[in-house]
Amino acid sequence: MFGVFSNGHLFIRDASAVGVIDKQEGSQEANRAGENKDIFSCLVSGCQAQLPSCESISEKQSLVLVCQKLLPRLLQGRFPSPVQDDIDSILVQCGDSIRPDPEVLGAASQLKDILRPLRTCDSRFAYRYPDCKYNDKF
Repeated sequence: MFGVFSNGHLFIRDASAVGVIDKQEGSQEANRAGENKDIFSCLVSGCQAQLPSCESISEKQSLVLVCQKLLPRLLQGRFPSPVQDDIDSILVQCGDSIRPDPEVLGAASQLKDILRPLRTCDSRFAYRYPDCKYNDKF
């Protein structure tokens, strides 16, 4: 799946589990063709499956998948108790696909607002955090 190396780099071994890159929901052509190929399978085998465009995947769908699958594993147990409790609660809201789009987008925005001030703006890592370099608010 994915992990974080000791130097802080994120590595993704099997992005199909994340689903954001190759999620086929919303593409009727892919469903009709009966293909269960992801983009990485096509890179290896040269398949002819019609993959959905990025425009066919809603912003909510991507956020729900990230909040369900990726962020809980990356953010689990990283912060002091009151902040961690807020993060965990917001991840549940953000990862609930039954909620209306504005609620999911609002939860993602809340999460961004909590995490943004907690990041390290170290000049040694300006390539990783361009906002720190170019935005004097950080």
